Amino acid sequence: MSIGQGIGWLDALRQQSRTGFSAQGLPSPKVESWKYTSLKPLDGFAFARPAPTKGKTGGGDAALAALGGTYLVFVDGAFDMKASRADGAHAMPLSMALQSKADAVHQYLGHIAGSDDPLTLLNSGIIDDGLVLMIDGTTIDKPIVVEHISSASKDGVALHPRSLIVLKKNARATVIERFSGAGRYLINPVSEIVVEDGAKLTHIRLFEDDETAFNLSHLSARIGKDAGYESHVLATGGALVRNEMKIELASSGADASLYGAYLARGKQHTDHTTVLRHAAPHTTSRELYKGALNDTARGVFQGNIYVAKGADGTDGNMTNRTILLSEKAEMDAKPQLEIYADDVKCAHGATIGNLEEDALFYLQARGIPERQARELLVEGFVAEAFGNLADDAIEDLLRARIAAWLAIAKVAEAA
Repeated sequence: MSIGQGIGWLDALRQQSRTGFSAQGLPSPKVESWKYTSLKPLDGFAFARPAPTKGKTGGGDAALAALGGTYLVFVDGAFDMKASRADGAHAMPLSMALQSKADAVHQYLGHIAGSDDPLTLLNSGIIDDGLVLMIDGTTIDKPIVVEHISSASKDGVALHPRSLIVLKKNARATVIERFSGAGRYLINPVSEIVVEDGAKLTHIRLFEDDETAFNLSHLSARIGKDAGYESHVLATGGALVRNEMKIELASSGADASLYGAYLARGKQHTDHTTVLRHAAPHTTSRELYKGALNDTARGVFQGNIYVAKGADGTDGNMTNRTILLSEKAEMDAKPQLEIYADDVKCAHGATIGNLEEDALFYLQARGIPERQARELLVEGFVAEAFGNLADDAIEDLLRARIAAWLAIAKVAEAA
């Protein structure tokens, strides 16, 4: 049974979305924004709904749980109360929020994410459980941690978690989300985020899905006057991961900073597609994505800075840098600027290359073995994406995950 079934507006959203998705179907490479990522590997996937979660338990990440704040665990799209640690005031599962604050959820759910995106429509046609965070003018000191844990079925289970984050005026919070699981599954999460005037959200997401799984994540955010949204993404898992973000800087003084790192090996495919829409004057955006690809892995970065007419004084900068650790690895980078205003300062750039031989020689000349030297160079290169994190403990956690990936990636043999 779907969450919130029998709530009129939610049932209507589901029905309308199912109709919309049926008309469009899954996107193909003929769609420009999907030019470099094919969903053909999903041919024959059953899109089966998960079995009841009774008896299943979380098995989340101990390092994240130890951060000490609110800890919400979702297993196969359902809230696991036993594995969770909830505050009951600001952060709760969507299933509970629909009971205690349905009117507030109705105000935002389905209004931030675009209704023209087929995967968002697919999510909206089902809507599995996810985070609802609503903060009114206060600061949450400890990170709010959310785990999405998936398990496979022989036919291919499909999950569609829905999250809603609303920070009212001058609120402050940090949210950490982790996607993980075992086996061949599809997870299609949609997040809708509103950061109102003067508020600040720091948002960390870890894509650590099974290397036979598919994660097609879509995030839409609207940033208010003098408000800030800071995103940090680390993608290491999944057969195919697509991290799609659409950020609207809706009022003057709005600021968005997107930082990301991707590591892929074997036949993994990792896609990071972002749109930063400057809709008001005097808004600022910064974006830095860095990655390393080994074996026959393929990476995609598509970044768009869109400056609307009248959005004078926009300041936007976008950079993508990738290291290829194998001759067979592949990277497609397409940074874009669309500017329809005057008096703006915007720049973009992308580089694709190999490890610097001079730097490698320098480390080896000082007695560091070749494999360790390569790992140090890759870790230092990729981890630069997280240098702006204000929380040292979270930065250390991300660096540890990068190091763990490198330890099994056989970087020395691939170069």
